[in-house]
Amino acid sequence: MTATMPAPSWMQRAPRAAERAEPLPTHDDRIYPPEKISGRLLTTTQLNSLPPLKPLINHFLYQDTLAMLYGPSGSGKTFLAVAWAMHIATGRWWEGHTVEPTPVLYIIAEGARGVGKRVEAWTEHNKQTLEQSEPIYWHPAAINLAERPQAEALATVAAELGVGLVVIDTLARCAVGAEENSAKDMGKLVDNCDIIRNKTKACILFVHHSGKDLSSGARGSSVLRAAMDTEISLSSDTLTVTKAKDWDPPKALNVKLTPTERSCVLVSCGAETNNVALDALREIMVPGGVSASVWRKSSQSEGMSDSTFYRARKQLVENKVVVNLGSDKATKYVISDTTS
Repeated sequence: MTATMPAPSWMQRAPRAAERAEPLPTHDDRIYPPEKISGRLLTTTQLNSLPPLKPLINHFLYQDTLAMLYGPSGSGKTFLAVAWAMHIATGRWWEGHTVEPTPVLYIIAEGARGVGKRVEAWTEHNKQTLEQSEPIYWHPAAINLAERPQAEALATVAAELGVGLVVIDTLARCAVGAEENSAKDMGKLVDNCDIIRNKTKACILFVHHSGKDLSSGARGSSVLRAAMDTEISLSSDTLTVTKAKDWDPPKALNVKLTPTERSCVLVSCGAETNNVALDALREIMVPGGVSASVWRKSSQSEGMSDSTFYRARKQLVENKVVVNLGSDKATKYVISDTTS
């Protein structure tokens, strides 16, 4: 007679499946309820009815998007980012492009005192005060967006402030511990920034560095570029929109740093003539608009030649800063509502 071996002690202690209190769940509704997915579903009609993106700076920055401004050190990235923040807060048109005023939150991860001088230079150059503008909130320290709790905290604050633009200057200083060339690390960072975008519907603008090879674009993993709705390159003298996901990119701008008493401002090479033509039209504008000849004569009184006037008019009309309410033969020019 063969002896029966006793079962191991671990088997004696383990309950059989039928004796378990409840089966192991294949999905924990408490962690990610199915309603999160079903609640987001859209019909085709609803998908086609989604509102278009709202421009902050037409052709450059749009609400509810991720954007990146990149270039080599010393190219003027922060000068431009500060200028965009100031133009958006004041609603003042930028280089012939219409601007939608909205509050701004600017994360200064380095050199807060230097940014202060650039703000003073902008107000001096544009003869603009901030007394009647939308508020700009300056955070003079880095926030680590590689850490989800910090990104969630920033999203909460930005939503409470009601901002339409959040500037992250620079991405590197706000991604401590994350490896720029790692698709995994940059994917997490983008996911964290989407928390801010989704909660605020703001444009999240990253100021970033280019790599050693300027033709290769921004530094780091290709995940960053793939996630951006807008990518903008700034070299020593040219500003180029290298990616525009859902709109036509504008022509490249020739830009230059112009010294002021306190610092510098970054302006396009044709900015001054556009300003003269626009101010001349503002001086004589009447309901229903003015003719091209009347506008030209007003510009001539400011010292503008005919050829310069026609170039400025063309750019102002193309960028929808000025609108012709008449026809090609009987022009009636007015300043668009967003810049008047």
